[in-house]
Formats: sequence, C-alpha cells, structure tokens
Amino acid sequence: ISVDGQSRLTIGGYTASSDFPQVEPLAFQEPMPDDTVAGFVSLIAPSISGPAGLLFSTFFGGPGYTIVTAVAPDPAGNLAVAGYTTSNAFPETDGSIKGSPQGADSGFLMVIQPANVPTTQDRPATAPARHPSAGRPRGPV
Repeated sequence: ISVDGQSRLTIGGYTASSDFPQVEPLAFQEPMPDDTVAGFVSLIAPSISGPAGLLFSTFFGGPGYTIVTAVAPDPAGNLAVAGYTTSNAFPETDGSIKGSPQGADSGFLMVIQPANVPTTQDRPATAPARHPSAGRPRGPV
C-alpha cells in the first residue's frame, strides 16, 4: 500500500476472484483463466464514498500465478508495480524488455498509466505544499 500527495491509496496484491472489480482495465489483459491467481492494482480515494471512490482497478497475469509485491505512485499519476509470476504468457506491450525466465518465478517491473485519473499535479493551487518524497515508499521498489 502506498499513499500519494492527495491521500489516495494505491493497493497491490493478488486475487483469484472471477468478478474482481475493474475500473479502466488494462487494454492488453485477456480474461482471467480458471485456476489463475492474478496480480492486481487499485487506486482508491477514501474521501469519495461508495463505488466512485475506486478510481482505477485492474488485474493482470496469465496461466499460473502473478503476485504484486510493491506499488508506488508518482506525481504524474503513473503507478510503478513490481512482483513475480510463474506465467509463461505474462501480458506485454510493444517495447517491453523480456529476459529468459530464471527458474519457476520471474520478476517483473511495470509502469501503468491509468487514463482519466487526476494526477497529484492537478490538485488546486490552494493545496498545501508537500515534500516531493511525501507519500512514497522508502527503500527499493
């Protein structure tokens, strides 16, 4: 879990749910196969009540399991996501760097750019100034 400059929560983890809530899902993600554990990332605005507070939510992975171990938002609204997967069909986009799997688990680092989500740079000019590292996890991602 990470908190950004607008007190929004970015949560990452894994799910086997067949009805995981998605808001602005990743375009390249296929439907989750049976017997799959998918990684997920969700962006939540606690100040907005009800379903509207879920600003962004998606899952990703392929056959096998995908586990998200770290998430970090940046001021531009991008979400850095790290974890590991056993899937030999992990979704990729053009320009991806892919090495040879080194054993049963392969690590990944990806950046998600959610559409239609206000960035921390969009906050009103009257918002209090924050240190650039506020809300970011300490240590490696």
